[in-house]
Formats: sequence, structure tokens, C-alpha cells
Amino acid sequence: MVRVGLIGFGMAGQAFHSPVIRGVAGMELACILERRERGRRKNILQSAWRGLWNEMLADKQIQLCVIATPNDSHFDLAKACLLAAGIVVVDKPFAPTLAESRNWCAWRPSADD
Repeated sequence: MVRVGLIGFGMAGQAFHSPVIRGVAGMELACILERRERGRRKNILQSAWRGLWNEMLADKQIQLCVIATPNDSHFDLAKACLLAAGIVVVDKPFAPTLAESRNWCAWRPSADD
């Protein structure tokens, strides 16, 4: 079972990522993080709500992170998730500017990260 942490629960998280994750055999939507409370939509998966960024990153059972947040947050969130979980899916675009795109392509995890 691949346990998935979904970061962002706006339109993309609700309409695309969450249904796909829940619809794929062998995947479990284990954690949903969102910036705003908005009722926390507990009808989706009561057990999936953790709500704390540091807890999700520390959870070694989360094997895949899906990032569905505003474009300007993709790079920093993806880098943190890659270091913690190792596998990341980033909603498009993966970076909003050419400079960030080049930074993304040049970035490699190291012992110092």
C-alpha cells in the first residue's frame, strides 16, 4: 500500500488529486494538509486529517507527496517532500518562473540539505 500525503485541498486537490488517489488500488490517502480551515471537509476521509506539516514530513509511512498548492509554493514544498518522502508529484507548473525552473533542475539533494 502506498500511503499518500496530499498538500493543498483547493479545486485541484478536491477535484483531481484526491479522487485519483482514492480510486487507485494500492494507494491510500493518508494525510491532507491545507492552508485554510474551511471546515476541513471531514466527509472525505476522517482518518486522513493530520493538518500539521512537520508531522506529515516526519511520518516515514508517507511514501508519496502530492503538491496541489499555489504555483509560487511548489519548489520549496517539493524540495522538503523529496528530502522527507523521496517521491513527489507536483501540480503544474512545477515552478512559476524560468529562474526557479533552472534552480529546480540544478538542485540535487546532498548531505547538507
